[in-house]
Amino acid sequence: MKKLIRVKLITSKKENLLLPEGFPLSVKPNYWNFIKWNLVQSTASSALGVLSTQQLLITLGTNSITASAALNWIIKDGLGLLGGVIYAGRIGNRFDENSKYYKWISAVSVNLASGLEMISPCFPSLFLPIATIGTLGKNVSALAGSASKAAIHLNLCLRNNLADVTAKSGTQATAAGLVGTLIGTLFGYSIQSYWGSVAIFSALSVCQLWACYKGLKYVDLNSLNPQRLDIIIKNFIEHKIILSTEEVSKHEKFLLPYPKQNLIVGIVPEIFQGQDGGSANIDENVEYPNENLKKYIISRHDNKVYLLYEETAVNSDIIEGYVLARCISWNVPPVTIPLEDLKNIGWEISQPFLSPTNTRYKNESSDLTQ
Repeated sequence: MKKLIRVKLITSKKENLLLPEGFPLSVKPNYWNFIKWNLVQSTASSALGVLSTQQLLITLGTNSITASAALNWIIKDGLGLLGGVIYAGRIGNRFDENSKYYKWISAVSVNLASGLEMISPCFPSLFLPIATIGTLGKNVSALAGSASKAAIHLNLCLRNNLADVTAKSGTQATAAGLVGTLIGTLFGYSIQSYWGSVAIFSALSVCQLWACYKGLKYVDLNSLNPQRLDIIIKNFIEHKIILSTEEVSKHEKFLLPYPKQNLIVGIVPEIFQGQDGGSANIDENVEYPNENLKKYIISRHDNKVYLLYEETAVNSDIIEGYVLARCISWNVPPVTIPLEDLKNIGWEISQPFLSPTNTRYKNESSDLTQ
């Protein structure tokens, strides 16, 4: 006689249009703090776009509502898109290196672009250049925002669910855009005076920038760039402790580009180069030559320290060379930060963003000494 077993099927899967599946366990704890401020930023950005586009249309109307006006609109869109493509090509992997900075640049760009469009009624004869620059700024903002958010989303994932997090970011942006468009439309129709629109625009602009800043304060990236590694090195020198990603994030600045200070990576001073600008004999100027089997050389010139990697240098060489060069530039005794300890505490050491150029050197000294 067979025994009957009664079972009840259960599932933990719940459909969610705005949050990743498994939230909050599928993402890092700081996900919600970043997203809620990002929603405020997206809403304010959409409202800004409505108000600025309204002023552009008013300016276009004062010129003429003819085929010429339509042509001007097409030209400004085309030139703006072209400028955005050039910008993205020039920045390249710096979006990954400084994601928080370029996310901030995205917010600033859309504010400046929309602000320029807001003043177009004051200069109707300059419609085309104003509108073109405005479109360029908005395209730069869109490219910088989407590229930098990709790196941020990667750091927010916990279950290899980048696609889900990115998809939900799209639905969040769409929802925020609809709300922002509604708000901008209400303001645009209810406020008849130009200066009243400027006042509302200014308030929304401040709100958008503040929301972007607050959201980025909750983002802790685990990739190594010059600023984050400098923070780690400085603390390790003083306390012999490696800071976590969360602790480094508290000290990280992103409103302005991180200064190179006195350490230059990937560049050799001209006086060290040969006459053709290629081969160089720098044995008398190098502080740490390749004779110690290292994959980098460190030199001094005009109170600056120059770091150059050998063509076969791997990620461990890149990190090690940077740490040593930074200690020399600070005039402190060299320290060694164990890479395994960095990895165990959460830092990504497989792709450090510490060599901003593709310039490397090839050691030819062995051929000369034979």
